[in-house]
Amino acid sequence: MISDVGYGLNSLAHLALLLLLLTVRKPGVAKHLLVLATAATFLWSTTLITSLFGPISLSWLLSADVLKQLAWLLFLAGCIQTSFSNIFDVLKRPVTLIIIAPH
Repeated sequence: MISDVGYGLNSLAHLALLLLLLTVRKPGVAKHLLVLATAATFLWSTTLITSLFGPISLSWLLSADVLKQLAWLLFLAGCIQTSFSNIFDVLKRPVTLIIIAPH
């Protein structure tokens, strides 16, 4: 029950951040990756509210968490350099592959 309150507050905070990010007009790959990571975290925390969606299976929990972490790691990889023109430039760098590779 208390976890539902925490995940609900997390969802509201990330929704507010997402709405703020959508109002920013500055272009760039890092901004788009931040929007992706924020949206992934919003969806992740919203689906973990058990009073809305019921119990969550362990496989769903782990899969959703991996996708959320991957989105944030891609954002961090996109912040390493400012000269990226699209997300594929970020993905094809060897450093990005090292960052997102499982350890």
